[in-house]
Amino acid sequence: MIPSLVKIQFPDPESADENGILCWSRDINVDYLLGAYGSGIFPWPSEEDYVVWFAPPQRAVLFLDEFHISERTRRYFRKSAFCFDMNRNFAGVMKSCASVSRKGENGTWITRKIMDSYTELYERGFAASFEAYSPGGILAGGTYGVLHGKYFSAESMFHTEDNASKFALSSAVEYLLAKGVKWIDVQVMNPFIESLGCREVSRAEFTEMLKASWAAK
Repeated sequence: MIPSLVKIQFPDPESADENGILCWSRDINVDYLLGAYGSGIFPWPSEEDYVVWFAPPQRAVLFLDEFHISERTRRYFRKSAFCFDMNRNFAGVMKSCASVSRKGENGTWITRKIMDSYTELYERGFAASFEAYSPGGILAGGTYGVLHGKYFSAESMFHTEDNASKFALSSAVEYLLAKGVKWIDVQVMNPFIESLGCREVSRAEFTEMLKASWAAK
């Protein structure tokens, strides 16, 4: 039986089942999120009424010095009219991530509770968005996530124009490297992020990496 979370005290991540499911809760807020991410746990709601918390046995991580895109894409970026910005429209990035159509997916895990909680997290300085704009200031792609110390999680991405999300991520990598961040928590592997150099580490290894990054100034 998956335990319910009554107080903001998560079970040991090593007690998660083989699918990474650790516990569930009816509520989600900033305190839940900070407690979770600081322990290597993340939410993945399947319905508006409750939130399932995960600590998978294998964690997808993008080490920034291993990030790569093709030279053709780099040339495209140099010639493109995309502009990069950070935190200009956090709410817009979240809403776009929630509404974009994704192959093989029905609906979205970004529920109203999730939007409200991450927006408050952003307002308190613990989340950030990285954005790509096309001419005219139109939001064309981006990603958002939790930002604490030298830790950043990429929660979701979207694009409405080809390569806009890659441009936003590539620009985010440059920014984060300059700030001393060494890796991005991508949580779960997929073909797109794997093509950019993402790889998996064990839960135990991730926990050690997290301890150093979360507390860093």
